[in-house]
Amino acid sequence: MSSISAAGVFNLNQPFYGPSQNGIDLWCSYAHRLTRGVSWKIQLNVTNAFARDALIPISVEPDGHTWAAARIAPVQEFAITNTFTY
Repeated sequence: MSSISAAGVFNLNQPFYGPSQNGIDLWCSYAHRLTRGVSWKIQLNVTNAFARDALIPISVEPDGHTWAAARIAPVQEFAITNTFTY
């Protein structure tokens, strides 16, 4: 994001930066042989494990401080998969 002068011109020498974004994904799995020819695996995936509800500024008003627009931060997601191998 760049600051905008009162005339509506972008000032690229005075950029505005949003907050840093970090994400941690976790997974764990367990596998077990059911029979001689069949194996089973279950896996839990957690995307954005420590995510919180938040808004991320994407542009600012000409005053340089007031948010003009924002987007929703990525949310936490869970996925469970089962795999049978034979």
